[in-house]
Amino acid sequence: MSSVKWIILMVALIPLFMFLLGIIASIGVEYIIGYGVLTLVFGWIFIAFARIDASASKKLKKAVEHQVMARVLSKAPQVGGDPFTTGTIYFISFEFPDRTRKCFAVDARQNSLIMEGEVGFLTYKQNNEHLFFVNFQPLH
Repeated sequence: MSSVKWIILMVALIPLFMFLLGIIASIGVEYIIGYGVLTLVFGWIFIAFARIDASASKKLKKAVEHQVMARVLSKAPQVGGDPFTTGTIYFISFEFPDRTRKCFAVDARQNSLIMEGEVGFLTYKQNNEHLFFVNFQPLH
């Protein structure tokens, strides 16, 4: 998640916390201690997610960028989730001139713009652990 999204999330949660503080304060002082613990727990969770996001961003910046000719081999959606939410991850497989293949997770917009069988220039980043899709520019 980008830092802008984190700021928007944080700004959106402040009124909720203020509302909860008002309710807790109207109930009694003894509950304020519980609110403090609750705030600390949510703060720790927020910081943990921010650190994970920053770590992924650093890995992407350090990854080596490659641009190669490739053909779109296949596209496949994968639906997942739990009983309350579901989501779709789109995977696109590319084949290179040396017959090697790489599969990338892409968002719905990128998936809709790329067609099976297209040939073009694939730009991606790769480090030891991760493979990041950057762009695919088909030849016309």
